[in-house]
Amino acid sequence: MPKRKAVPETVSHKPLFDWFAADKRNRGKLRAAGYTDGRITNWKRRGGIPRGEVGAVAKHMGINYDAYLLRAGEAPPKVEEPSAPYSTPSDEALEIARAFDQMQPQAREYIREQVFIYTVIDKSFPWLRHGRPLGKTYAAFEKWHVENIAAKRDLELQREGLKPREKSK
Repeated sequence: MPKRKAVPETVSHKPLFDWFAADKRNRGKLRAAGYTDGRITNWKRRGGIPRGEVGAVAKHMGINYDAYLLRAGEAPPKVEEPSAPYSTPSDEALEIARAFDQMQPQAREYIREQVFIYTVIDKSFPWLRHGRPLGKTYAAFEKWHVENIAAKRDLELQREGLKPREKSK
């Protein structure tokens, strides 16, 4: 198995200090977010910001993690292409993709978060968006929902190695 390159523990502090130089108030913005002068000075002294903190610092700078890495001279992590090819996108999908590409980074990140949230809702709680299934009464729908929640709990207990609860008759 080929060896992986070690990922440096820190990322260059240069983009952060360039941001400070662009506007004297920027350092105060980071202070207000809870970053002390001593902490910021340590980053400069050590030559970088801990990789785990870059995302939060970048957010306070008004950019995302990848944009910070690019400013620091690092390539953002590569995104793998899907194994199965997509079908040819429709004209509407292309129009949406072009509009997305023209958005500010913060707006794109917001859209990604919203898509993720709606995806989770659609998979886990479809009735929140679509309502009860057609042709069913609310009583039947609620009974179905309660049974599904109970089945989910039983599966979780089984995964943890515990005995599922006994069904009441």
